[in-house]
Amino acid sequence: MNKDYPKISVVMPVYNTDEMPLRRSIESILNQTYGNFEFLIINDGSVNNVKDVVLSYDDERIIYIENESNKGIEYSLNRGFKLAKGEYIARMDSDDYSYPQRFEKQINLMDSDLSIDLSTGAMKVFDEYNNRTFVYGDADILNDYLYQKVCLCLNVNFVCHPLVMIRRALVEKYNLYYSEDYKYAEDYELWSRCFKNLKIVNIPEVLLIYYRSTNSVSVKHNKLQRINALRISLDNLKKYYGKDFNKLVDVEYKIVNNEKLTYRDVKLYMDYYTYLTTLYEAKKYGVICVDKYLKNFIELIKLSDFDIRLFSLLFQSKVLVYFILKYWKMLRKNLLNLGK
Repeated sequence: MNKDYPKISVVMPVYNTDEMPLRRSIESILNQTYGNFEFLIINDGSVNNVKDVVLSYDDERIIYIENESNKGIEYSLNRGFKLAKGEYIARMDSDDYSYPQRFEKQINLMDSDLSIDLSTGAMKVFDEYNNRTFVYGDADILNDYLYQKVCLCLNVNFVCHPLVMIRRALVEKYNLYYSEDYKYAEDYELWSRCFKNLKIVNIPEVLLIYYRSTNSVSVKHNKLQRINALRISLDNLKKYYGKDFNKLVDVEYKIVNNEKLTYRDVKLYMDYYTYLTTLYEAKKYGVICVDKYLKNFIELIKLSDFDIRLFSLLFQSKVLVYFILKYWKMLRKNLLNLGK
């Protein structure tokens, strides 16, 4: 590695990650087939043995950085981005596993096509909580501009965050650092800004194993993540389609806190769902996640006073009728779980 001019700066924040997954993550980077990188590991105020684990590796590519206290992932990522020296900045999470040829494939792609500003790829998700594995990512549509735009408006993420590699010069040019105003949805907000100026390309290969557990951000901080992700998608919907549903955030606060919903709350949500089904890109690519929206319908029913007006509103809705007719089995399963 050229210490002064590494090709890649790998940025990995760590906060209290257990030793086994941390070593798995570190070693998956050190064992990359492409080796010209610096590895910035930011210890974000951990109180376990993170420091000892990191410093146990005798590898000049590792640069150990320690925050004076727990500052959060946004602060740690921004610190790493600003310290980076590489032509490219690559992300990595402290409990995931990068396939050995990940960097090689990303570098080959981006060096050969200078129009590509940010690359990512498919990931295999191992869900420890539900004990299941599936592959996320379909490059055939993920690289389509219209698909990416509608995803940003419908709260659908098309970028695998721990697989991102971006040109450092563009980070500095467009101020592409993480915002602390969207806690636990900071990556989704960043892709919204990247989309305006950068060409984002997904490599059609699985390059990373993402480990999801009860300690994952999406599980531990689901409420705040859900609200902030909705804020971002509604801002994008207004920006790209001119439709303002921002009052829906207040309804979402009620939902995640199990508060009673009014008739107006439910009507606003139903109007929102109905509008989404009219979007050309959503219909073309089948972006609307049926399972997700069916679960939201169930939440609406559980949290509202189910009077005649509400009954009429729900079942006059074209989107609900469509879901019921096409996805009855899935809906029935959710209804059966209402009392559990």
